[in-house]
Amino acid sequence: MSGYLLKLRCPRCEQEWGARAASCPSCGCRTLQPIPHSRNGIAYGEPGCRPRRRRRPDTTDLASLVQSTKALRRCRWGLEGFTLPPTAKLAVEGPPGGGKSTLASRVAVDLAAQGHRVLNLSVEEGQEEPCIGRLQRACRLVGVPPASTLLVADVRDIHEADQELVAFRAAGSKGVVIVDSLSELDASPTWWSELMVDPWMGVVVVQHLTTAGQPRGGLAPAYACQVRLVVNDLQAQVVKNRFGPCQVFSVLSPLAAAPETGRVVPFPKES
Repeated sequence: MSGYLLKLRCPRCEQEWGARAASCPSCGCRTLQPIPHSRNGIAYGEPGCRPRRRRRPDTTDLASLVQSTKALRRCRWGLEGFTLPPTAKLAVEGPPGGGKSTLASRVAVDLAAQGHRVLNLSVEEGQEEPCIGRLQRACRLVGVPPASTLLVADVRDIHEADQELVAFRAAGSKGVVIVDSLSELDASPTWWSELMVDPWMGVVVVQHLTTAGQPRGGLAPAYACQVRLVVNDLQAQVVKNRFGPCQVFSVLSPLAAAPETGRVVPFPKES
């Protein structure tokens, strides 16, 4: 029989053994049948089996490929010195009142001020100071362009969030989506996992912590994200960062405005 032999099967007791076995160790049968290595149920070498292909990368310009991999284009994500690629995936966790929404608002305003399209899905509207009002005050201070750059949507359920995402994607292929919060939205793992694998979208998901200190809904979003921040007492601690070192930032540190003039403004606090 053609193909690469991996195992032998005993016709009497149906046990499988290594390819070097002379007889079945279980029943002593000496007529072991070879099991060929196969692909899609067809043994290698048999008619209809797709041959194995070796894929090697093109090495004609390997030096430039390594350089482009190391030098990813980055931008500031709400905090001075905190730079990530525009398509980074972030998870922001923390207890109530720790500064999660404030940090998410900083990210939205800062990315919009740099010219990126941002969609802020506010699920907790009406529970505290309205997110829309806080973002509008921050935009006036920083000088963010009109609403075509920063879109704030007050959504109540997953269906309204889907409608906003469809409209946001239809207007352009690239952008950043902020979900505040994923715990209140009660989204299924399939919904947010599709956001995490989108190569053109940056994602920020906010999660509440339980009394045991674990994110509501589990740690799956934290594992799927490339960067994880824990916010408490208006201090943001980066506990996972695939693009650089882990640091600690103040959520209420001044926000840069008009980089050409070097002017900085204080970020609005929650009422």
